[in-house]
Amino acid sequence: MFKLLYTLFMGAWRDSFGKDGWGLPVYHNRIVQHIVAFLATSALCYFVKDLAWYWCLWIASWIQVEWAIGHGPCYDCGTGGKPDKTLLKRYEKMVGYKLLCKIFPEDLWYSFGFDFILLAIRYTYPLIPICFFFNPVFMTLGLVIAGLYGMYRYCPFFAKYRLLDVEIWAGMALGLYVSYL
Repeated sequence: MFKLLYTLFMGAWRDSFGKDGWGLPVYHNRIVQHIVAFLATSALCYFVKDLAWYWCLWIASWIQVEWAIGHGPCYDCGTGGKPDKTLLKRYEKMVGYKLLCKIFPEDLWYSFGFDFILLAIRYTYPLIPICFFFNPVFMTLGLVIAGLYGMYRYCPFFAKYRLLDVEIWAGMALGLYVSYL
């Protein structure tokens, strides 16, 4: 039961994280939001996954690192067109950007495929330090989250309903992976 509650919690938490704590007093602070998720993840790892307390703290810390790194400009999944100078600087800071620029022809930079792969890299590489505590399927999480952002951008149906917001589903995806793998 705690696994399911954690999954739902992570969906709500990620939604609040993406929407500045829903404007709630104190909770709008990012540090407070990270502490809340850190405590929930630590509790899940300790009480449900039966890991030693120090591994629980390690996993919970790294999950906060995973969320703290911005998804940056590739969030639009190719719908933003060629970036201006400010946005280009944000792209250039992303892990994998230079590699993708070498792989993709220049006319496909900032396209759906380019941004999708960049998002998948962004949501996968921070999980490497904790992946050994989970099933190898855990490393597919980056593809799942990138897929969710892509669906949200290209399927207008998802933007119509509040409960289909991509932030909720991205959080629930992480919650499912951490809980059940």
